[in-house]
Amino acid sequence: MPAVAHRYFGAMHQSLSLQYAPCDCEACQEARLSNTSPFGGGEGEVMPPKKPLDLIKVAKKAFDQLHKKGTYKPEDLTKYKAYRELITATSEVFNTAIPHEVPEEMRAYLERDVFVFSGLKTHTQLTEARSKLKDEQGNIRPYHLFEKEILGLNNTYNRNYLEAEYQFAVQSAQSAANWANLQEDTSRYWLEYRTAGDERVRQSHAALAGICLPKDDAFWTEYYPPNGWRCRCTAVEVLARENTKSNPETAKKAGEEATTQIGKSGNNKLAMFRFNPGQEKKVFPPTNTYTQVVGATVVVTALAEIAKKSEQVRTTFEEVLSQPRQEQFITIYETDNGGKVLEHRLVQRERQDYQSILTAAKRFAEEGKIAEILPEINQRELNRYRETVFPDYSLNKNPDLRVGISYYDIKEVTAPNNFIRNANRAAGQGAIVILQNDEIALEVAEKQIKKVFAENNRTPDGVHNYPYETIYFLHKGTLYKYNRD
Repeated sequence: MPAVAHRYFGAMHQSLSLQYAPCDCEACQEARLSNTSPFGGGEGEVMPPKKPLDLIKVAKKAFDQLHKKGTYKPEDLTKYKAYRELITATSEVFNTAIPHEVPEEMRAYLERDVFVFSGLKTHTQLTEARSKLKDEQGNIRPYHLFEKEILGLNNTYNRNYLEAEYQFAVQSAQSAANWANLQEDTSRYWLEYRTAGDERVRQSHAALAGICLPKDDAFWTEYYPPNGWRCRCTAVEVLARENTKSNPETAKKAGEEATTQIGKSGNNKLAMFRFNPGQEKKVFPPTNTYTQVVGATVVVTALAEIAKKSEQVRTTFEEVLSQPRQEQFITIYETDNGGKVLEHRLVQRERQDYQSILTAAKRFAEEGKIAEILPEINQRELNRYRETVFPDYSLNKNPDLRVGISYYDIKEVTAPNNFIRNANRAAGQGAIVILQNDEIALEVAEKQIKKVFAENNRTPDGVHNYPYETIYFLHKGTLYKYNRD
């Protein structure tokens, strides 16, 4: 099986490398040499706003999860947090390509398509990584050997391919926006095909320049730009009375030639670009390479279901978050000394760490305090509500609890040497840490907590990684408090 997978993915990378490759004309080479982008893009090419290293780090966690589990199947994609986070991080990059002028309804469709594409891309990476899990004898490779195999794969997908895909997303999303905003009067307004007009334009695309046809002509169903990776062509609205209508048959022939490249298998590699982003409300080609990977059908079905639920959840979120803050919380626990646990109505109780969060909140309430269990707000379009839910909190994070004016975050520690890392992570989220473990002895926990407070727990710039005066340890239902000496 690994040999078959290696041949398949080898052929896939060979094909994608050719498709995604930047132009090698003299002008483009000079542009790349003068460009300082980490992607090495040429003049006029838009780079993803998220640094490639950020996405590579997220992908590494997904590969780590795969190695830990020892296998991967399509059904796993939406089950494991590390995989879902890679889908989310990838879609966040591509979503920035969608322009502000896109109507809200169109934006929802485009973001859904980006989500599915990001999921398929994640599935493709994990499927290929699975083929590198075992050695020739069928044994799971030690992590350091697996990591060696994965480094190049990670860079290929989340740096090299990302750049070409992002550029296509920018052009495609803009085309969809333009289409959504076209005039309805097809007798008065036509569309004219235009290229970037420089020496970098493909000859086959140059042949399309000047084609002028009504919006409802069949030509625009298949050849509305972009018509390939790195295509910079556009279609602009023009007055019919000032232009001459092109011959539809001649235009169609030129479109076919521009989107035809027969590969060794006899298939047309460019046929996937025969779609209209505005009509189909999609950013990426519906039959892109990632849709051909084994298990893709299962993945698309699962992703579509998640996207549907996400839309329903977003509606629910809007309904709750638009209410006054005090009406967004319900009281779920009260004590005789005035303490309370208030839970936000959008908290997901099925979360893995919910019971630990609830237990910690109850312990604070038993001290006569008001503890709020907070929701996760990850949707970009809901950011305007964050100031209400998280008052006096400027970070785009999701702390677990708010007690008084302080924020707290629960971190489960799996081993003593995880204390420092988890405490520092909580501090990075602007929260006091509550470390949780029922197996680690209290005396061991205390030693590790002292290391968090230690002077050598600093950044290279000399800033202490954990600036708070208090650390809590939740152990077998009891909340222990430790102060900096």
